[in-house]
Amino acid sequence: MLAWHPERSLRLRSNVSIFTRSSMLIISSRAQSHCTHRAATILLTVALALIACSDTTAPLPHEGAPAALEFSIGGYGGGGSRVTLVSDTVVMWRVSPAWTPGTPIDTVRVVPDSAAWRAFWSATRQAGADQWRGQYNADGIVDGLGWDLRLVAGGGQIVSYGSNAYPDRSGKKHEGDVTDDFRRFVAALSDLVGRSVWF
Repeated sequence: MLAWHPERSLRLRSNVSIFTRSSMLIISSRAQSHCTHRAATILLTVALALIACSDTTAPLPHEGAPAALEFSIGGYGGGGSRVTLVSDTVVMWRVSPAWTPGTPIDTVRVVPDSAAWRAFWSATRQAGADQWRGQYNADGIVDGLGWDLRLVAGGGQIVSYGSNAYPDRSGKKHEGDVTDDFRRFVAALSDLVGRSVWF
């Protein structure tokens, strides 16, 4: 399996380099006049391969805490929640739709046991989170519900976010309607913290 690295440099010749950073491709050349058709073809092939690796994830584990977990969901005037793993503790901050300044923010801290992590991974696999693409945005909707996920475990990572669009277990985008698979993942987080993540 190919592994994606956030920053990579590949030198094809002394005068041509490829640099990738966060799925951006920058091609530099000190002597463009010496770049042959063959070198350009190789350069394009390697660049496309590097970009294709940016969404590669390792299989999700079956147990234990992830190396990193960050999830947030919220919308325009509708409150929101943020779930973060800090050491062995899952912390959730939740602001209700009726929240006003000066009102305490609902905070939950829990240290999940091994059974809770097994249940989380099982539901995450059922939701197909390892198939989710990087971005899910609905065209033409400017307010509503936004969400983002960063999950690092088992040698891979899932980084996905959306605005008024949600993935299903195959990674397909659904605009406007929250998919059962996305709900399953949010429910798994709710079970992990012992309180509803989403209102």
